[in-house]
Amino acid sequence: MASSTQIVNMALLKVGHGPLISLDLDESEVAVTARAVYDLCLDDMLAAHPWNFANQRVSLPQLTYTQVGDAWTYAYQLPNDCLRVHSVEPLGAQFEINGRVLLCNLAPPAVVTYMRRESDTTMFTPLFTMALVYRLAMEFSTTLSARDTHTSNFTQQYFGKLQEAKAADGQEEGPRYEDDNPLAAQRRWYDEEGTF
Repeated sequence: MASSTQIVNMALLKVGHGPLISLDLDESEVAVTARAVYDLCLDDMLAAHPWNFANQRVSLPQLTYTQVGDAWTYAYQLPNDCLRVHSVEPLGAQFEINGRVLLCNLAPPAVVTYMRRESDTTMFTPLFTMALVYRLAMEFSTTLSARDTHTSNFTQQYFGKLQEAKAADGQEEGPRYEDDNPLAAQRRWYDEEGTF
């Protein structure tokens, strides 16, 4: 799997820049810009889709909460690496996000699935990595390049790779059932197995 430096270097090469020795240690203007753009683009891509490699399921710590109005009874602290809450169990539960706090009417424990800020590039799928390369090239073509580097081409490549990565990621899980009705569960079992 590619490191963050290798990912940035692939994007820099696409816009006509030479590679960096290290994304973290290089102090050139290109490296400083690349670090800023890399983090923003990565967070944006991670929050845009429920990537299997960045999904995290946790039980949240309850906070002391003074109820205001009739809306919510409980408050829970979201993790620091949470980019977006995907779901709260039981599925279909009503909730609201207020800063880094999840408000709901679910008594403890509150279990959420969220998109975490995944910085370990070894966790990225190859398709996600290539989509990130094109996303960075798209950004670099407008921030670092003094010549026309075909920004629209990078944009098309990015969206194409992103769709490809999302489609492949979506095929890595079974169907999700949001219905806890026992009759519906039995019907699903019959439909899948073909027999009672």
